[in-house]
Amino acid sequence: MATQTEAIRIAGSPTDAQPSILTPPATEFLLALHTRFEPTRQALLEERRKRQARFDAGRLPHFLDASLLTREASCSIAALKSPARPTAR
Repeated sequence: MATQTEAIRIAGSPTDAQPSILTPPATEFLLALHTRFEPTRQALLEERRKRQARFDAGRLPHFLDASLLTREASCSIAALKSPARPTAR
């Protein structure tokens, strides 16, 4: 069963805790988030579909040009210490 109030539709069966969790201020907040970010979310999902289609067609992923200097930089890390070994009792 789905619950619908104005622009919000909640799928699934209602629970006893639902009224105390999804209060009117909480649902207003969720609606504001959805209104603000849904266009961006949909655009990102569409770009993801297009990118996946390119991969499916055989194109390989690549590093971002912006990371070139980082990838080509010379760096090193300190030697790792050998792990502690448990002692026999």
